[in-house]
Amino acid sequence: MIKPGEREDLYISRFMAQLKRFAVEFDLSINLVAHQLTARANEKDGGRYYKPTLNNIKGGGTFADKADNVLIVWRPNRALDFKDPQVIFGSQKIKKQKLVGIPQEIDDIIFNIRSNRYTFQGENPLEDPAKPKKEYIPQNQSLKEAFEIDEYNVIEF
Repeated sequence: MIKPGEREDLYISRFMAQLKRFAVEFDLSINLVAHQLTARANEKDGGRYYKPTLNNIKGGGTFADKADNVLIVWRPNRALDFKDPQVIFGSQKIKKQKLVGIPQEIDDIIFNIRSNRYTFQGENPLEDPAKPKKEYIPQNQSLKEAFEIDEYNVIEF
């Protein structure tokens, strides 16, 4: 919670420090999604939204300063054509470059609006090629039986 009279950048810095401490203490990977500043119509590049950068994250460059890695997902033609599926995925900051690589961009990614999934070189990276594409539940079997769901072992968040 932001303290009375606290500047936004100081709040973000304090929040990110707490988040990082929590992740280290519990050995977790935390992915925080932050949007870029919204460009007004006269600030667009030929009608397109500008490419997200480290310093135009909403809330200021404090996110970029405190984060270990900064990744972007950018649909460059979305403002011109909402249905355009082109996506650019990029890394703009990587803390341990010797371990995981240098910042770069991948631009042959397509976003399938109907399935809400990304494909890379025509393939969905989340699909296991060894698994059948679809699994069907026999008509005489309920969903509960098919997945062996026990109503007493429900995990709530």
